[in-house]
Amino acid sequence: QSSIALALGRALEDRRVTGLALINLAESYRYYAISERTRGTPQKMSRLLHAWRIADEAVHLFEQTGETLRKVEAWIEVGCALRDMIRVLNDSGQPVRYLSRMLYHASAKEVPSDNQATLRQLLEQEGQSDASGWLERLLAQSQEALEEAERVANSTYPHLRLDAAVNKAWLYYYASNHRQALTDMLVKLWEQIPEEYLITSYGGPKIERGRAQGGIWKQIGKLYLLEGMLALEFMHEEAILNANVTPSLQVVADRFAWALEYSTLYGEDHRDLRHDEELIYDQLVVLSKQQLSAVSKVVQNIATRHRLGTLAMERFMRESGIWYP
Repeated sequence: QSSIALALGRALEDRRVTGLALINLAESYRYYAISERTRGTPQKMSRLLHAWRIADEAVHLFEQTGETLRKVEAWIEVGCALRDMIRVLNDSGQPVRYLSRMLYHASAKEVPSDNQATLRQLLEQEGQSDASGWLERLLAQSQEALEEAERVANSTYPHLRLDAAVNKAWLYYYASNHRQALTDMLVKLWEQIPEEYLITSYGGPKIERGRAQGGIWKQIGKLYLLEGMLALEFMHEEAILNANVTPSLQVVADRFAWALEYSTLYGEDHRDLRHDEELIYDQLVVLSKQQLSAVSKVVQNIATRHRLGTLAMERFMRESGIWYP
């Protein structure tokens, strides 16, 4: 549908229709690139480069139309495409090798010439093509795009300002060598969350759904998911040292449970929720039955303590066949 809308927008020379279609397509390319269905680092990178290119075009179109809301969304997509490139490259274990191959040695079938030109545009500055700073350049450009989204959103669109800030935190997570900066960022992000959006010990949030900006719940979910991933890293480090990992596992379970609960407050079925579930499943499916039982108990305790009934996490684990109460 986005492709049809894009073709129609271009045919009618309608910048707004074209820009909206570009944002939607960029997001689709990005999600598809990081899914398991796309295999191979060059293929993932090609899709992300295309996502960046069309998101960047959307930015320019909405600068012309003067639509602040859409310009913020486009800037976020630009930043996220660059962030996900860092994620894919670091997951490969050989980021510089893959970048060098894509720039100078890949076939046209593996990396189309337009994507190769885009990558060169992103990485080579002032005629310098040294590989040592390639990842840092991607990080700097992603951060710049997300901070521009924050600046433009300002107080007019608080949910999008938070969206950009949370995505910047995930950028530092995927960069992997900026842990202290990420820790400091998380503290500041939690300070930005309006208290009325948080689930209380007596059930749901204080704010009425009709008055709420639902996107804020989605961002709270992303924050909890990020904290869960960080707790998981710590748990793996403890396991290497043969330490007791149960306390860390309980933190992981707590954060994952809240991540899905808040994401479900935003909507029962949306692309971010499905992505969160996939990520959580990948982390839990490798645990032992004893560890999954410990996770299940944490989830049940949260539901009892906050009078929430059956949590989204329990439903998800049951449906996935990994629920061991």
